[in-house]
Amino acid sequence: MSHGQHDPKLEAALEQAACRRDEAYAWYAVGVAAYRAGDWWKAREALERAIAIGHDTSSSRGELGQALMKLGERTAALAQLERALPLATDPTERCWALCRLGHFYVETNRPERALECFSAAVEADPEVAYARQGLGAAYVDRQNYEAALPHMEAATRLAPHDPGTWYALGEVRRSLGYLDGAQEALERAIATGYPDGKARARLAWVYQQQGRARDAAAEAKRALRHPLPKPWRRWVAGIVRDCKRQRR
Repeated sequence: MSHGQHDPKLEAALEQAACRRDEAYAWYAVGVAAYRAGDWWKAREALERAIAIGHDTSSSRGELGQALMKLGERTAALAQLERALPLATDPTERCWALCRLGHFYVETNRPERALECFSAAVEADPEVAYARQGLGAAYVDRQNYEAALPHMEAATRLAPHDPGTWYALGEVRRSLGYLDGAQEALERAIATGYPDGKARARLAWVYQQQGRARDAAAEAKRALRHPLPKPWRRWVAGIVRDCKRQRR
């Protein structure tokens, strides 16, 4: 069974394409829906068809590049992502093309190229949260937290309901020793639905550093009720034990 089977958006897009078989945009819509549903083969097939019959745009090349990357075809993926750049017709579209290329370099462990792409993406359109977070992450990869900070802050401003942006900001502030700012960002990450226990674990550590042993132990216990990597579970359990000793 394909990943995208029974996905409502993909099924709707396929129905539309079946009625408009010669319409390139309809196949582009199928490709996007298939990609979002995790059906990389169908995404590739639909996007290649869309391009072949006329929807040869930056977004179609970019989406195809991402699908090829998921299929493990890195050389072909890079070719499509690079072809997307000259097709970008406005600054925001160029920004997204550069972001996709930057993500490719992250995935292929080429941090210098990733930094170049995300820097160019922010220059093209500084109001795209994904570009800001990508550039911030590229600086974090170089352990340049001061350079990362303004971009992570901009990402939370541009995407205030995204828990991932708040968690990333909390991590940068924590790394810089800004405990109150880290606390604020991590609490926002949790409030907006951060999916596992990492934000709670980091917040427990921040509370512990602030001398709030009771709050730290309570948050650490909450973190342990959520999915965590094994090394994190040992670390968080240690926070609970240390806080118990501090309160005696």
